Amino acid sequence: SLVGTNRTTKFISMGDTWKYWANTAANAPAATWKNNGFNDAAWTTAASELGYGDGDETTCVPSGGGGTLCVPSGTKYATTYFRKTITISNPSAFTAFQFKVERDDGFVLYVNGTEITRNNMPSGAIAYATLASTDEEDEIITVSVPSSTFAIGSNARGVQLHQRSTSSNDLSFNLSLEGYTDLFIPFPSSWKY
Repeated sequence: SLVGTNRTTKFISMGDTWKYWANTAANAPAATWKNNGFNDAAWTTAASELGYGDGDETTCVPSGGGGTLCVPSGTKYATTYFRKTITISNPSAFTAFQFKVERDDGFVLYVNGTEITRNNMPSGAIAYATLASTDEEDEIITVSVPSSTFAIGSNARGVQLHQRSTSSNDLSFNLSLEGYTDLFIPFPSSWKY
């Protein structure tokens, strides 16, 4: 979290709608899926939390397995893709921005096509079939980024969510984004001693 007396602006809330791609026929979407201006009209729109298998999802997404949509069985898709475009009229008015990402199991987060962070994922190039490093439940990961991360106007967020195993019985995704002003100290921070 961010420490200090802050004023915040919420750009994305937990529970907001997202576009998602869960499709083994084409595996990964076009390489430009994470870029601003990508045509995602063929993607499905639904409210988060998105996923399956835990019973707390607002929207159950296709898994590629058998069973039911919300309680699938068998072999699942290795990766599910999520994207959302928002407008930030003046990013420099904020000292920093903070993402909170709920994930099960691993993710890679992009802004306007550039990787911002990854969690519970191996190093190196990430492909559709890349598996998360370990099994993780619905932990919320906090990521603070500078205002220079965002462009004036339209900004695309892309998240690829990876399973630890294609036999995994659950998947979870949710995300929030806030802009902070009057920020004193971001957490975590480096200190001199």
